[in-house]
Amino acid sequence: MFLIRISEISGFIKKIMYEHEFKTRLTKLRHKKGVSAREMSISIGQNAGYINSIETGKSLPSMATFFYICEYLNVTPKDFFDFDLKVPSEINEISDSLKQIEPELVRRLSVLVKTMADYSCLRGNYEDIRTLISAYSDDSEAFEKV
Repeated sequence: MFLIRISEISGFIKKIMYEHEFKTRLTKLRHKKGVSAREMSISIGQNAGYINSIETGKSLPSMATFFYICEYLNVTPKDFFDFDLKVPSEINEISDSLKQIEPELVRRLSVLVKTMADYSCLRGNYEDIRTLISAYSDDSEAFEKV
């Protein structure tokens, strides 16, 4: 008679879920970039079927290759595993741009983004967000109030 520990079953289930989310995330990010699995495989220095083998669950990348994958997709490893993050490459581009802006302006932009998020979450009305952005861009005094 075999005894299976609950922790072993739990670990196995987590592994399956992780592998599924990994290949799903890779596929979504690759499609978003608009490249084929073959093109991406070759671009990161692998054989033509490499990405396909990951996306079909036949293999997982080494850590070094995973970093190449992230670089190719313009996402950080952290963002790759943030499965709720819809536009990681755009957020990274914004983050890179913010590094070149004066700290006071970054603080003001932070307030604007938080306000936009509150409007979006509470009202779901994107017209309000457009009005808010227009106020900030058209009226420098509104920006001074922040």
